[in-house]
Amino acid sequence: MSLTSQTIFPMNLVIRAHGSDFNGHFHSSTLLTGILAVILALPAIVESKQPQAKLETPVVYETLDGRISGTLQGITPKTESLIINEETLSIRDLLLIEFSAFIPESVATGTIHLRGEGSWNGRWAIRKTREADTLEWATSALSRPLSINIDALERYVAPGAPADLLATENSESDIILTREGAKLSGIIEEFTPTHIVIDEESLGSLQIEWEKVQAFSLVDLDDPTPDTDQNPAPIVTALTRGGSQPKGRLIELSDNSLILQSRFGDALTLSTEKLLLLRFENNRVEDLSDRTPDLVKEGLGDDRWFPWTWKKDRNVLNQPLSVGSRIFEKGLGVHSNSTLTFKTKDGDQWLKGFAGMDSSARPKDDEPEIGCAVFKILVDNKEVWNSKDLSWKDAPSPFKVDLKDSDTFSLVVEMGLGHHILDRANWITPRIFRR
Repeated sequence: MSLTSQTIFPMNLVIRAHGSDFNGHFHSSTLLTGILAVILALPAIVESKQPQAKLETPVVYETLDGRISGTLQGITPKTESLIINEETLSIRDLLLIEFSAFIPESVATGTIHLRGEGSWNGRWAIRKTREADTLEWATSALSRPLSINIDALERYVAPGAPADLLATENSESDIILTREGAKLSGIIEEFTPTHIVIDEESLGSLQIEWEKVQAFSLVDLDDPTPDTDQNPAPIVTALTRGGSQPKGRLIELSDNSLILQSRFGDALTLSTEKLLLLRFENNRVEDLSDRTPDLVKEGLGDDRWFPWTWKKDRNVLNQPLSVGSRIFEKGLGVHSNSTLTFKTKDGDQWLKGFAGMDSSARPKDDEPEIGCAVFKILVDNKEVWNSKDLSWKDAPSPFKVDLKDSDTFSLVVEMGLGHHILDRANWITPRIFRR
């Protein structure tokens, strides 16, 4: 006889068979065992219904006034302030949120750069020959492939290739760089799972296998238009553990996810577990590397050989800025001796940042007299800050300099106590804070 339904209650045990009550006798031990099983299960049932403790994500908030450690708070376009450790933090003063408990992922990936919307590390996920307006890109930052509008795609750099390939290319044609060193110009016509097709200006239609592509860039066919969007949502750039740096309007930030709205597609959801940083655009802060010095003095004088010239957002060797094991996106790379002088602008209040020797300044035999320099900051030709002698062994030295009512300021790097060898010095994340 088959059972069609079975309902168990804590104090009553009812078993019904098809069409009639169950015929027969229950042994008392069987009934007692069933009741005890239900009673013993009750604590687990009650416990499962108890509210789970909220998981708090430790973060560091960087503001115009400094850094504050706390836990992640929810943010939407309507959020005007946050309460951190009983302190009120205005969203207007927020520069970035650092997810200090997470670590980067070290995986070799390619990179796509989008027009005005950051970059994504990952790989192509093209499943079939495609001539449509979208491509797919797989990235560890997202749970599903990213759909890319062709109009938004600016350039691609293959795994292992220099990150800045074609970054400053100003061409009226699409360009492909091959691993053999060829540079092809024309119109990129098609992407397939195995190759890319370009109508080359001199050679006609060519198929280039993906493993031979080092980089490509697509010419922007649309005239740039100013952003007149009155959307109150803040513009943010995220840095993920996999190295992606997507940029968009912040729709929502919660304990679990970050939702970004782009101009070219649907809103994107990133898990907060994938985030290292969240940088807020703030018109009261300007990266010094976005300005050009009005006066540059470099060298040892007396027409002595000096091949090193200052670099924006790179070290003096034109490599990523680094101090110790940490890499920085923004800053100025120089070699002693150097002086970079800037004119202050109306509204400039403070200059803040760090000074330190580049990780490449470390000599092979760890000699203390090599790879050291002295950093100084002058305001209106008067010294207001001095790092003393810094070597490759030292952590970056922070500075905060008052620029109010000044005309100029200079970043100076001089020889340290040792030899003029490996004096590769970095001004790390120098920023102007404005009214």
